[in-house]
Amino acid sequence: LRTSRASACMVPGCTALALEVGMVVAHISSDVGSSTVAAIKGSYSREAVMLLAALVSLAMAVGFSAWKDGSKGVIRALNPKRWIPLLPISVLFSLATWCVLRAGALLPALLVKILGQLKLPVTVLMSSLLLKRQYSFLQLQS
Repeated sequence: LRTSRASACMVPGCTALALEVGMVVAHISSDVGSSTVAAIKGSYSREAVMLLAALVSLAMAVGFSAWKDGSKGVIRALNPKRWIPLLPISVLFSLATWCVLRAGALLPALLVKILGQLKLPVTVLMSSLLLKRQYSFLQLQS
């Protein structure tokens, strides 16, 4: 979380940390909700639920950008110069998720769960190597 810069939030009393924590909670809620819908409604494929979760995440990100910075925030969020450098990481993350889903039919459930939990550390490692990103101890710990 980036807490060092001043908040540009247009909502009175809103801090950058509170906004970012809210975005994380909303994202996790949408992810859990889409998985729950998939479990209840067995007619949806896992891939369709993953696509729905990604679209909900995109809509939430654009919505929070609009809420925080208005139309300038939406334009910045949708600017390809800001997200194209992240494509290698997102492609590798998506490939890993797809492989874990496919492995579910072939491997024991415990091993699939462990492989699923390795996505985040591998994503951090790859973003450090490919994008030259640096993470603080607190970011790595969370």
